[in-house]
Amino acid sequence: IRQTNVTSKAAALKTAIQATSLIGYISSAANEANVQPGYLNINGQQSPLDQTLGYTQTGGTSGSGATYYANAYVVNYMIGGGTPLAPDDPRLFQVYAPSPTAIANGKVEATQLGQTTTPSEIDPATGKATGVLQSRLSNFLLAPTKSTPIFSAAESLFLQAEAAKNGLISGTPATLYNAGITASFVDLGLTAAQAATYYSKPAYAYPAGGTDAQQVQAIVTQKWLSLNPYGYLEAYNEIRRTGYPAVPVSILTGVTTTVSPARIPYPLIEYNTNAVNVGAEGNPDLFTSKIFWAK
Repeated sequence: IRQTNVTSKAAALKTAIQATSLIGYISSAANEANVQPGYLNINGQQSPLDQTLGYTQTGGTSGSGATYYANAYVVNYMIGGGTPLAPDDPRLFQVYAPSPTAIANGKVEATQLGQTTTPSEIDPATGKATGVLQSRLSNFLLAPTKSTPIFSAAESLFLQAEAAKNGLISGTPATLYNAGITASFVDLGLTAAQAATYYSKPAYAYPAGGTDAQQVQAIVTQKWLSLNPYGYLEAYNEIRRTGYPAVPVSILTGVTTTVSPARIPYPLIEYNTNAVNVGAEGNPDLFTSKIFWAK
């Protein structure tokens, strides 16, 4: 699917994908790829997400967990046409801990260590976030014994939806799209009925009569939401491949670029052990030299 931007590969991709369709795909929580070696609430044996972004075994905040919080863009997207405490997307409070008190300007405002942050908003003139929601990941995600997703049913179903849209496999794109949203809701402890309410809203329904670009945008945006916070690298790759969603550039002090990075830099070991092939790439600019499958 990542290479479908490359027109010259269309025939070969169709042949390859149809061959794999005979094997079958991940389609529900019953056959998704999770790792569970027997995580325990013991230092070094916790679920990686909990250990990295959650808490220590004694209940203290982990080092990285004190750094990473929700960003304004995703929070505002999930609130959508709803209200801060009744968002369009109920996954918001399954992924992020809800703000304990403050609401401002119709957007969520949270407190951290007794200090209120600026409202989480997007400047309509620039498309950039004007505030950061200081909200940690929810306890639903941060259980120390929770399985680690490697390849979820939701991610697989969104890939299938795009493949069906492109005529690469059989199936109805809208049905697979709705199934992907449902799998994401269920993975986050919600219900299929809640998912149906969500994807029945015009803003989130699959645009069956829309353009190809609108259909790709719908599928990839929902994939992005389903990958939060498990699969941020894959979500970034999809932004590089499709341009969706249009996440604004960081407003961190000192950031001067107006575009997101287009390439992942090669690590030093690649230069040391694969110098000929890396050298053939020249010296790609991380912001302008796109990989062959990127938009």
